[in-house]
Amino acid sequence: MSLQSTVLPIIFLVVLCFLSACTDSESKPEVTKRWKAVSIKNLTFEKEKAYYKILLDTITDKNERLEFFNGSVDSFKRFTKLAFQEQEEMQKMQVDNSFMEFKKNGVAYFTSIDGLDSAKWRQEENEIVLDAEDFTGIPNTVRFGILNLSADEMILRKVDLYDTNIITLNVRKN
Repeated sequence: MSLQSTVLPIIFLVVLCFLSACTDSESKPEVTKRWKAVSIKNLTFEKEKAYYKILLDTITDKNERLEFFNGSVDSFKRFTKLAFQEQEEMQKMQVDNSFMEFKKNGVAYFTSIDGLDSAKWRQEENEIVLDAEDFTGIPNTVRFGILNLSADEMILRKVDLYDTNIITLNVRKN
């Protein structure tokens, strides 16, 4: 066996291993980063806003909803617009103050307007599974579907009974 016939397959294997290692890291971005929420879209709230937009455009003084507003269409419209405006402002405040950090040691930290919280986390296929039982003593598992994961953006879906939230996060820089 010649030196050339021995060295060539070894070089080929080294190059193949290097290429496969590079491909894996590019095709599977890491969750283990610090993330900043940039939007939280509540699908139920979006449907409700769309319904009330139509209602505000079509309501008449004969609508039963007006009984709480002394039959005033204008009062109902002002109240409804203000209620949605306040909800949108609260949602913006929630987004502005929401951060997630997934550590390689399996602990996740969440910062929100309510304070700091933590849980154990693991990734299962296209889901992030959080389990706070070790920290609280109470069984509580939360699942986030991963809709998109790139090097600098993660989009998650969280379903609560009849409500769905779509959470967009960007890598937190600092």
